[in-house]
Amino acid sequence: MRQTQFSVPDAPANIKALPLNEHAVIVSWLPPALPNGQLISYTLYMKTMEDGQQSRQEYAIGPNTTTYTLRGLHKVMNLLKCKTSL
Repeated sequence: MRQTQFSVPDAPANIKALPLNEHAVIVSWLPPALPNGQLISYTLYMKTMEDGQQSRQEYAIGPNTTTYTLRGLHKVMNLLKCKTSL
């Protein structure tokens, strides 16, 4: 039996970020329409700006999870970008 190679999946769909409280945001998404094989994980990237300093965090999330709560945010912190990838 011959097995085909995995391919790059479609992007996650319907990505939303909703405030939970003043220090946390819930990010949710739908799995890709065409996973093109078995999903291994999602990576959530967050860029913030605080006191003129930009920082970037990455969060590895399991393949069966479609929500993540970002905690430890501050009122003076600006969320510049938040996205998921596979």
